[in-house]
Amino acid sequence: MGKGYPLILLHGAMVSGVIFSIKSVAEELSKNYDVIIPDLRGHGGSKNMPGPYTTVQHAEDTKKLLDALNVKNAYILGYSYGGVVAQQITYTYPSLVNKLILTCTISYNKITLREKIEGIIILFALRLLGVNRLAHLTTSYSPELNNNPALKKEMQKMFADNDTKAAAAVLKEAFTFDSRSWVHNTRCPTLIIGGLADIATPIHHTYFLHDKIKGSQLEIFEDAGHTLIWTHSKRLVSVVKNFLR
Repeated sequence: MGKGYPLILLHGAMVSGVIFSIKSVAEELSKNYDVIIPDLRGHGGSKNMPGPYTTVQHAEDTKKLLDALNVKNAYILGYSYGGVVAQQITYTYPSLVNKLILTCTISYNKITLREKIEGIIILFALRLLGVNRLAHLTTSYSPELNNNPALKKEMQKMFADNDTKAAAAVLKEAFTFDSRSWVHNTRCPTLIIGGLADIATPIHHTYFLHDKIKGSQLEIFEDAGHTLIWTHSKRLVSVVKNFLR
């Protein structure tokens, strides 16, 4: 959608590319760029594609999509798990990425003891409760979603639309992904965005990526959490546009 230089938007785990349309983020960006929003394998319109549901596979799928669209080089924005996929693409296909934006994402998800325990609990709860019940449980702990019932309902709907086995595979991949040994090799201009109040992806992950990627720019949303794409959509679009200029 839109005209201009290609900009790929990669969504997080257990949601879909719809997240970029809820607060018109994609619409605003399409005024300046040719916005391409794939649903990653196992999600949304691609939920019936067979596995593996790995970061490497998601990166390969994205590369094949861009090849089919005859896109040789693009800007890439990865949000949450989409940022993990974006790192993998940049590592595996460096010539494909002109500029990189990593938003609310990680290099390695198990840095603290709390994060290690949370990873075990979430996977266990998913298998025990299924995606529908887990969706209602997890969204109930988000202050941003509790303050916006319509958005909360939309998130629950996207979560519940997942296949339990596929969702478990993607979450496991998110919890085991580790770019610490190679993310410092990122050479393209990079912007790191994080929310200071992010519970799902604590801010130390944002600082870690900024420290590792030489010359990267850092943008901290002081009063934002993991849903800053909706709570601070106008600022996000502005920051992204300024960086891509």
